Amino acid sequence: MTILTDLTSVKAWLKKTDAENDDQLTELIGSVCHACEAYLGRPLERISRTELVPRVRQFERSFRLRANPVTVITSVKVATDGDFASATALDAETYAQSDLDSGTLHFNFDLQEGRNHIQVVYTGGIAPDIATIKTTHPDLHHAANLQIGHEWQRRNTPGSSSDRTTGASKTFVGEVALLKRVRELLDPHARSFQAHT
Repeated sequence: MTILTDLTSVKAWLKKTDAENDDQLTELIGSVCHACEAYLGRPLERISRTELVPRVRQFERSFRLRANPVTVITSVKVATDGDFASATALDAETYAQSDLDSGTLHFNFDLQEGRNHIQVVYTGGIAPDIATIKTTHPDLHHAANLQIGHEWQRRNTPGSSSDRTTGASKTFVGEVALLKRVRELLDPHARSFQAHT
């Protein structure tokens, strides 16, 4: 989940050389990376995953996996009773893997309507590690560092208002949220639609 950045990158971004706040920064990295993935609507780390399709409608022939692009599909099983251990994997010819960049799996037959009765084991995500993210998706890396820098500066004033009284003046500061610039950097990588609605 912390694939977007790491402690070394964040400390360089914040120009910190000591280890005094490493634990706090590590926690903040995890929190911000989680918030970015939630905003994007998909997990980013390229790993092997087992995903249950939450819902299939009558006559539906395709669905979208959460982590994309998909590198490889290991198995697809259908078990209306939920017993995937006993279920036989479908023949690869029964589904098309031509749209794996978007994570969409197409079947050449109508799927049975139901919930959580299709299991897909696959490898998907944009990158396997932080080094790859820095090279292939520097915009995502920058977005995470930018948000972490913002939240680090606001760590003592995270609420909806901050009393900065000088004489009679008072400044109100909004709650900590994803910065507009961070959202702009994340938007091109966001899911264009929900996979299983």
